[in-house]
Amino acid sequence: MSELYEPYDKLIPIEVLGRRFELPENNLLLRQLAFVAADIAWGRYCWNGECRYCEIHYCREDGPENELGAAQRRRATGGFRGGAHADRGEA
Repeated sequence: MSELYEPYDKLIPIEVLGRRFELPENNLLLRQLAFVAADIAWGRYCWNGECRYCEIHYCREDGPENELGAAQRRRATGGFRGGAHADRGEA
């Protein structure tokens, strides 16, 4: 296991822009996404919420349909569905 990720026991299914991924549990969403696209970990994100490049619209299996949050502060769980970057309004 890489030092990039928090310890995890299993991969969980999440959906991002209509595509299903199996990502490590117990990690922040931005780290989880780096599991399938390593360049995300080295992107132009500040990791402390000041740049707002990683604000996304998302919904959880047990939550409201459309929430806004920062990917470096959210832990995705099974049933998580992520969508558009908040500034671009993509679906």
